[in-house]
Amino acid sequence: MPLWSFFGERSQLKRSATELYGSIVAQARAPAPYRALKVPDTPEARLEMLMLHLALVLLRLSTDGVGHSGGRRARERLARALLEAFVCDMDVSMRELGVGDLSVPRHVNKAVAALYERTRDYGAALARSDDGLEALIAARVFAGGMPGAAQPLAVWARGASEALEQQPICELLAGRVNFPGWPPTQGGGGEK
Repeated sequence: MPLWSFFGERSQLKRSATELYGSIVAQARAPAPYRALKVPDTPEARLEMLMLHLALVLLRLSTDGVGHSGGRRARERLARALLEAFVCDMDVSMRELGVGDLSVPRHVNKAVAALYERTRDYGAALARSDDGLEALIAARVFAGGMPGAAQPLAVWARGASEALEQQPICELLAGRVNFPGWPPTQGGGGEK
């Protein structure tokens, strides 16, 4: 492979990962789950929502599913590039929060370890048909409070996982992801 081809491929991968990560962040920050599903609007819950969405996409990239024409290596490279985007985002966020320069790497490492843990745990919960996913979301996103409040988000997450499985991998490799819309609120229509 010519050298310029490698750099062109790397540049396209970084562009796709940046677009994909931006879509994941936008979905995780959408106002609907905070209003309609009563997700706590706290920095911790927002980070948990980001990790939930990112975990769903990383889990999709770890399986063949529909349209696996990109191959395993392409999926692994995109997953790695998404993790790099997450690391950069966490680094910037920590600095904006005023975390000292010497402490930033430690905090970023903790966030990455948490993402790996969430991805593993969400994957295991999604593989089962019990209420383990709801319990996990209640513990993580809702910080153990509001019993029963996690059920609508757990239903959405399971549906999102199924929708992502049907999404052609070439769409993700091109930097596009289509999450399902949010459930409707008690008094009206849902939001995307």
